[in-house]
Amino acid sequence: MDELLERHRPGNGTDDEWRGFEWFALWKLLHVEERSVPQPVWFTGVCLTPDGKTILIAREDIIEMWETATGRFAGVFAKIEESVSKLLLSRDGKKVVAVGFVGPTRVWDVVSKRLLAEIPFSKNSVEQRELKERHIALSPDGKRLAVRYNAAPIEEWGTETGQLIKTYPLPSSLTFPFNGPALYAPSGRLICLALNGRHWELWDVAARQSIAKLDPHSDDPKALIAFNPIGHLFSHDGARYYLATTDFVVRSWEVNRVYSFSAFKCQ
Repeated sequence: MDELLERHRPGNGTDDEWRGFEWFALWKLLHVEERSVPQPVWFTGVCLTPDGKTILIAREDIIEMWETATGRFAGVFAKIEESVSKLLLSRDGKKVVAVGFVGPTRVWDVVSKRLLAEIPFSKNSVEQRELKERHIALSPDGKRLAVRYNAAPIEEWGTETGQLIKTYPLPSSLTFPFNGPALYAPSGRLICLALNGRHWELWDVAARQSIAKLDPHSDDPKALIAFNPIGHLFSHDGARYYLATTDFVVRSWEVNRVYSFSAFKCQ
């Protein structure tokens, strides 16, 4: 595999840069140095700082810091009054967000460890307990946090003020899978994955319009909608969109040319 990847490196028989996300993902898998972090109890969230030096791990009601170079414990980042269900780090590494199982979503400054904001449950979610699980997404600048509840509007909050910025209702004519939560494109647009009849499309939440139809690239019109989404993201430059589904396949499309398609099977 190393030999195959090297043949596609610029300067080794080719002067053009054709490498996409897949090349770099495979290269990292082949060249990662393993470090063991002791796991005396189960953990519910993990994220890596952009400099690659520290891992934040949520264990029940504690967020710990671990050094990647040595695998050593570097201290407690924060301790809260409930178990953490998810951790999320801003792209610049300056903010960390922790979602509790029953309490507010909390935002900290990474350097000072100062609590910046506590974002409460949606009133609709409190009244309807089956809606209490939250999916969250951070804007590229780390200043906005999108919170989505199943079958409920998307809320956008300020991470530094803890104030609700806006609520975005979702159209009833489309189906929005809960496992395909909202996410921010690198441009800052808030995007949802939506099912429209026989195809998936990307929905601009603020503009309330479709920005791309995801062609399944198959003779079977149900080839893509037969599998539930389990995660999605944009490349750092926003040029490609990736969708992981329950058939253990990650598919990708060029956002501006949605007919350009590639897929690879997860092992």
